[in-house]
Amino acid sequence: MATQYKVPVKDFFEWQSKVLSKSLSAAPGSPTKGHRYIVGLAVPSGDLWFGQSNKIAEYNGASWDFITPSTYFTVWVDDLVKIYYWNGSGWIDYALSAGQTKSKQTEIDFGSTGVMEKNFIIIDTDVTISSNITGSLAYVAPTGKDLDELEFDVLELRFAPGSGQFTLYAVAKEGLVADKFKINYAFNLT
Repeated sequence: MATQYKVPVKDFFEWQSKVLSKSLSAAPGSPTKGHRYIVGLAVPSGDLWFGQSNKIAEYNGASWDFITPSTYFTVWVDDLVKIYYWNGSGWIDYALSAGQTKSKQTEIDFGSTGVMEKNFIIIDTDVTISSNITGSLAYVAPTGKDLDELEFDVLELRFAPGSGQFTLYAVAKEGLVADKFKINYAFNLT
């Protein structure tokens, strides 16, 4: 089951599991089970995604499942490193609607011994005590890894802002976690 992340500043938003991209207008040739995309607008007839524009496509290992977004569905889009929400007629960049927002990426290291949870202090001089932070695992390989070595839905993430830094609480969803992960995160600039 996918982790539901909450966008704290917009409690009425319904947070969905991340998507890898919102710019594809054709189904990928070799999809991986669990990968999700926002279907683009110009899908050619005959494609597996034809007639599904703006829906969330999730590959189940054998075929594509399509989720029709309801108003305020909210997703992290990995390739754009941004948060988008559905306003009833289109996907809107959260940063443009919520004021000035900044998106960044960091790497965390659990070490070589598996653990269930770990807290990380992330230094970021743009973060303030009143920043609302959200994020997800990045769909990129961290230092010393290949993409095919990684599982991308293994952590639940929580954020606690401070002045010039924030604490990232990372909890394993199943079993123990080791090694490095890249994390996308976004926050408002106040």
